[in-house]
Amino acid sequence: MKEEKTPLKLTNIPREIPFTVPEEYFEQFALNIDKQIAPKRSVRSLQPWMYAAAIFVGVVAIGVMSYIWYTNHQESTSLMAEDYYDSLISADISEDLLVEYILNE
Repeated sequence: MKEEKTPLKLTNIPREIPFTVPEEYFEQFALNIDKQIAPKRSVRSLQPWMYAAAIFVGVVAIGVMSYIWYTNHQESTSLMAEDYYDSLISADISEDLLVEYILNE
């Protein structure tokens, strides 16, 4: 038997919706999408030895910088004093006044 090919007519198709949507699907849709695409946060706590190492490095760095500043400051102060004394000597000031000045400092 041969099937007849009849043209498809919209009037022959029933007017019912064959699909259903779960209750409150669209109300919860945005929340569900946000939960699915939200970045996963992983909290990693640092080990106690990492804190100790960071503090140690900070203290050493501050110490080195302080030492460098102190030595530079001492050198510049002594150079200024030597220059001042040299200028006093070359200014034809008597030796007694120069000794008195140095002792009173």
